[in-house]
Amino acid sequence: DRVVFVLASLFGMAGCALQPGPVHTTIPQAMASIQSSLAQAGVVSVSHAGDWTAAQQARFAQAVRAAQC
Repeated sequence: DRVVFVLASLFGMAGCALQPGPVHTTIPQAMASIQSSLAQAGVVSVSHAGDWTAAQQARFAQAVRAAQC
């Protein structure tokens, strides 16, 4: 049992040692990258849809039609 525990511990430590280094990015950089990807994909925002005016609803419908075409 002790040998199995030692081997499992060694494999666990080796797995941690093989991880790549930390990623050097900031939250604003990550958010900007996500926003850029969504914009390129043609994603249409639905933020606060329950509070939209008629003009906002019309712009949303137009954006959806444009994205579908």
